Amino acid sequence: MIVTCHACQSPVDCKNISVSHRGIRLCCATCGHAFRVHQHGMNSREIAETFLRDCLLLDLETSTAGEIFQIGAVLGSKTFEKKGRFDVEEALAALDAFGRNARAVLGHNIIQHDLPVLGSIRPKTGLLQLPAIDTLYLSLLAFPENPYHRLVKDYKLVRDSRNHPVADARLAGTLFLDQWESFSETLGIRPDLIGFYEFCFRNVRLEGGADGRGICD
Repeated sequence: MIVTCHACQSPVDCKNISVSHRGIRLCCATCGHAFRVHQHGMNSREIAETFLRDCLLLDLETSTAGEIFQIGAVLGSKTFEKKGRFDVEEALAALDAFGRNARAVLGHNIIQHDLPVLGSIRPKTGLLQLPAIDTLYLSLLAFPENPYHRLVKDYKLVRDSRNHPVADARLAGTLFLDQWESFSETLGIRPDLIGFYEFCFRNVRLEGGADGRGICD
């Protein structure tokens, strides 16, 4: 079985290696990157990328009064964007239709920001019924050594730079891939810790009224 190292894209031969349900840990001979291979032949990054293609990546830009002035979303290879002058109700209805086949909604700080704003304007939006995956919550656990957990652009902390919702939605997806890989590595070393995280999110009501099922699942 040949798999791909996501760090350098080099082929790694898994011939004659038995892969259990938890996978095996391999090391790329080309770049030295360590990664985990799962039973169906994909490493953790490839599994995450497959999962992410079915998630609606969402970013809403709002004023201090909570008024939406930009919307950006990504689902697979398709994008959704509203900016300038537009009817917010019609735009959110269109967004709901755009994401109707998504298995989850994902973004950075969506539980405390994007989803409550969405719910306050259009409470019956179908997207609110989807599991919510918030990369801000996951970042605290995947990268506890980081001094900050804000979304970054071009390797710089977001402060006063102009926001681009579609790009920011994609960036949250990229951050999620890194988090997934971090958790996959932790699973091989401390499965009890991952189990503890899962238990906590499965049994908690988060700020903004969302539950933790999207994060723990």
